[in-house]
Formats: sequence, C-alpha cells, structure tokens
Amino acid sequence: SYTDIPNNIHNPRIFVTNAGTIFLGSWQGIHKSSDGGASWSHVVVDDSYVKYFGSFIELEDGAILAGSTPYIGDGEILRSTDDGDTWIKTNGLESQDFVIDSEGNIISGALKASAGGAPMWYPFAISYDKGITWQTIMDYDFLYPRVTSMVIDDNNVIYSADGSGLSWGIYGYDMMSKEAWEVYRLIAADDNKNLFLSSDGYLYAFDSLNKELFLRSRESLYSAYNVKVIISSEGSGCVNGEGEYTYGRPATLTAEATEGHEFLSWTDMDGNILSTEETYIVYMTENIQLIANFSEY
Repeated sequence: SYTDIPNNIHNPRIFVTNAGTIFLGSWQGIHKSSDGGASWSHVVVDDSYVKYFGSFIELEDGAILAGSTPYIGDGEILRSTDDGDTWIKTNGLESQDFVIDSEGNIISGALKASAGGAPMWYPFAISYDKGITWQTIMDYDFLYPRVTSMVIDDNNVIYSADGSGLSWGIYGYDMMSKEAWEVYRLIAADDNKNLFLSSDGYLYAFDSLNKELFLRSRESLYSAYNVKVIISSEGSGCVNGEGEYTYGRPATLTAEATEGHEFLSWTDMDGNILSTEETYIVYMTENIQLIANFSEY
C-alpha cells in the first residue's frame, strides 16, 4: 500500500539517508519523514515558491546538505547535523547537485555559483570543511558555466551536464590539471538533470522530462588512446604532447622548430592540413597519428 505525500508538492525530489529518513525537496521547501513516509513534517518552509530544493547529499559524519536553485533571486545551500530537524544556511549560493572528491571535499554544481558575494558565472563551488563554508572554483577555462547534473570519477574528473537551455551538452573538468573539454554535444535535451557513471566508465544521461534514457557514451571514459606524431624531416623540429589519453580528453600538441627551420603545419596521414598553428588540440576518441611539417628557411 502507499501513503499520500504531503499535499500540493510539485515535482518533489526524493532523498533517503542511510538511516532511512526520507526527505522531499520541492518548490515548497523540504519535508521529512522518519517513519517510512507514514507521516511528514515540513522542516524547511518556503512559501515564496521561487526556490526549488532539488539536491541532497549525506556526509560520512551524518551531516546532510540540501541545495536549492532559484527561479528568481538567489538559491542557497543548507546544512543539518540533527537528521534534518533544523537547518543552517551556509555561504554557498545555490546547488543543482553535489559530488565528493577523493580527498573528501564537497563540490557543488550550479546554474550560477558564488560564495559570499554577487552571483558569478562559475559552475562549481567547493567546501573543504564538510559544507560549512564554500568558495567558488575559478581557475578553469569554463566552456559553459551552467550545471544541471554532475558525477565524479576516481581520478577527480567531473562530468557535468548542461540542460539549462543555454547550451545542451556534457562537459569534463579535471580537478587536478584544470583542463576542461566537451564530452558530448546534445542536439536537444528538455530537462537533462540526471547523469550516472557506471563502475566500468560508461556515462549515461537521462531526460527526466521525457522520462527516457537518451544517451550512453560510445566508449568507456576510462578507455585509453595514443597520439603519435611523425616529424617531416629529421632534425627540423620536435613535438611535445604525444602519449596516452583517456577517452574524450584533449591532447595539446606543441611544435617547436630547430634553428634554421620553421613550422609549417599539422597534417593527417593522407596529407590533409589540420592546422598551421604551432599548438594544436585534438580530442581523443581513437588512436591518432599526425605529421608535424617543418622546412628550412
């Protein structure tokens, strides 16, 4: 049998703690049930209907974080240490999703992210103290700074989905190297808010509006590919950036001519010119062999 959830809750987000406490996040705030849904208490009341509480995460010490995204104004990140009975507002501005990196730091993804100031268009904020304080991550060349869902792998690479309508796509951000790259460009995704990374490295995306699985990555994101470069004439120059890269990652190749030589172009094995710039970036989805062309002057 089923028990009705509290009245007038629109599009609730369900979250269950390890102890079995159930939380419903919605435009009305947060409801809580400690008896399997038989009864509910309205622990966070928001009668303004302008913030959607749609992200939750439970930490190892039992603390719970809840994030909201605003329709207008600012969202917020709340923190509870008493199983959701009371909540304290942190300095995090908003959150669409949370992940935890290998060091135990919490990362919040948002449509706009700022900590303790005016909204800034940075998609990630990080907390080093279990969600008490937050600071915006700014040292990336962000591609599209809007996050509707994200996952993190064992190498601290975040994969984030942008289903906001600004740019539909899935993007990778390496927390160690600070690299950013496009994993997949979606033609359309009405409400792309759910990513899942399987243990063998395949990425799945779910369209929560149309309620259908619409994407599975063609390759495991852990698949490795090699880029190899042939120098057109011996002693004319050298190349940095060759080696092994995992699927979708950018390989940045840099050509440097020796004295008396100049760099001309990057070409594929059929002789097609790919670039005439000394630095060339290729996104690794297969093994690649290129030619770096130099000439005497």
